[in-house]
Amino acid sequence: MADTKISELTAHSPVVDTDEIIVNDIAGPTTKRATMANIRLDSVTAGITANVVQAQGNTPLTTILNEVSVCGNVGDVVTLPTAIAGLKCRIINNGANALGIFPAAGDDLGAGVNNRRAADLAAGSNLYYEAYDTTNWEEL
Repeated sequence: MADTKISELTAHSPVVDTDEIIVNDIAGPTTKRATMANIRLDSVTAGITANVVQAQGNTPLTTILNEVSVCGNVGDVVTLPTAIAGLKCRIINNGANALGIFPAAGDDLGAGVNNRRAADLAAGSNLYYEAYDTTNWEEL
């Protein structure tokens, strides 16, 4: 396996304890060889604007760490990626209003398949989810 520089990893990367890591991206896990050890790299998107059309599938999140900077109306939404066992997703709401959160189609955040999170995420708050199978997200 060819070496991959840490700067070349583009998917969700877990803690690195050896010279090989499993990269969990939306398409599924792959193995990469790292040239450094004991580093944690998470994919990050900052400056997300929540969608005013408050429906599942709008503003899909594509990284582990997601900072919502604009939530113009109470209940504007984001949508988690499709659940993959072990996939993590953190949402930081730095917007002015409470944020609505949907699972991807066919997934469950604990309120039933395809249902929006029971309570919106208050402005100034954050949530951490981890998928424990290919359907279900657990709020940690």
